[in-house]
Amino acid sequence: MSAKDVTIKSIEYKLSFKRDYKSLPIDLKNIVNEAIKELFSTPIPAHLRLKKYKGYKNPSLYAIHVTRNHSHKISLEINGIYISMKKHQLLAAIAVIFLSGCASTHDHLAAIANEIANNGGSSDRNDAHSIFFSNNESKSSKLSREEIQKCPNAPSILTKVINKRIDFEKTPTIELLCEEMRTENQEYIQCYTDCETRFATNFSSAKKNHEIKSQQEERRKEIENEKLRREAEELRRQEEIIASEKAEKQRIAALHDDLRTGKLSPENIDQAKIAYDAGDGYSIANSPKIRPDYQLYALTGTIYDAQDGTPRFIGEVKSWSKSLIPVMKLGYVEVKVPGKLRDHYFNNARINGRFGLVGRYVGNSQYSSIVGTNETAAVFDAVYLDFMN
Repeated sequence: MSAKDVTIKSIEYKLSFKRDYKSLPIDLKNIVNEAIKELFSTPIPAHLRLKKYKGYKNPSLYAIHVTRNHSHKISLEINGIYISMKKHQLLAAIAVIFLSGCASTHDHLAAIANEIANNGGSSDRNDAHSIFFSNNESKSSKLSREEIQKCPNAPSILTKVINKRIDFEKTPTIELLCEEMRTENQEYIQCYTDCETRFATNFSSAKKNHEIKSQQEERRKEIENEKLRREAEELRRQEEIIASEKAEKQRIAALHDDLRTGKLSPENIDQAKIAYDAGDGYSIANSPKIRPDYQLYALTGTIYDAQDGTPRFIGEVKSWSKSLIPVMKLGYVEVKVPGKLRDHYFNNARINGRFGLVGRYVGNSQYSSIVGTNETAAVFDAVYLDFMN
């Protein structure tokens, strides 16, 4: 849009402009006054250098130069737009400009500019219009001189149309909208009755924008609902995991209680260790105490030597050090099998077979190693034996 295409019909300005304008020096106020007055000229004078900013659409943003040294500018948007005055980095909102709307004389508009200069004027404008007019559409929407003469109130009625907020759910067609406006203002029928054709394009454009925004809002809600659904699903999953872990802990605790109280008999060496509250027997196997402590210990190993008919065997026990580089430790134990376990022992034990033991540490015995050295083996009285062949 060039300067010759712009015709400014009316101005409204913000209260914030009054405060900023009041702080300007008198000479700059006079310059601003003249620039605002010249905005009503058709075309707008070339020395104001009306230029369009790039990257701004719907509405477009323009600027005029107030001073020759470019220290002050007025930036404005066309069609229901805010104007701001720029002094270095300070922005002060000035006005709202309409290309179409109430029919007004140039003298009346100049008086509005003078009113701005004298710190008078109208109130802030914050609501966006439901029907907008482009520069081309404004030509078809303007009231003719004959219409104004026929109906003096037509300009104010047209302004109401421009400012009207449309409920597209209630009035989805231009016919329903026009009927609603006629109901709201009976005088409208007397002024002109071509509402359906005069505002059809504007209504269609506004409705399309409304539908686009509705679709965007619906999509936003879908995304938000999906996010909430996933969060709820994740929360439910976490709650299930916590509940499962809690149930497992309760099951294990109940199992331990049943094993310790004798309500359940142990089915493997791990349960036997719990049932008898046995300590770690590997340290005893690797390094027997000088004096046995008669405590219960649990360990696993391999049957190294045993005699037919003799209820005792030598077990080889391997363990690993907890150093940075693990080293295997090899020890031997002597296991005495009591009468209640002998049938189980003779029926299931095998040379080089694996065994699990919970036994009471009752003594030490001497044996000769493969290399001929005398070694000490811890002696256990078995209270539980498990053979893992």
